[in-house]
Amino acid sequence: MDTEQFVKIAKALSEETRLAMLRAIASAEELTCSCLCERFPLSQPTISHHLKILQSAGLITVEKQGLFHRLRVNEGALKGFSLEVPGVMRGGRARGAKVAISAGAGPSSPGGAKAGGTRKAPGRGIKKR
Repeated sequence: MDTEQFVKIAKALSEETRLAMLRAIASAEELTCSCLCERFPLSQPTISHHLKILQSAGLITVEKQGLFHRLRVNEGALKGFSLEVPGVMRGGRARGAKVAISAGAGPSSPGGAKAGGTRKAPGRGIKKR
């Protein structure tokens, strides 16, 4: 799993409602969108938004059958993510990650911004370096 995919999954799971939805789908093995709507006190558009994020991260699959959308957990993606977490906890990075760091261009450089980037001047809007 590359770093971009790892981060996408981590962001999707960082929201409590999406995590609860993923757990609900996993415990049922398969749910329709209407069944999920019955389990959460949220509007249908809000639930659709959360499902879109989970699907975009590769955590669920959505199969359309007639009028229904059947939701399933993508166990391969979830397992791949869980295998990467210990490496992150040890200070490693996701397999396949490509990180380029040059001296003085990181967040620890003066001003806290990357070289050639933008920084916020005190009391003003964003200022281009």
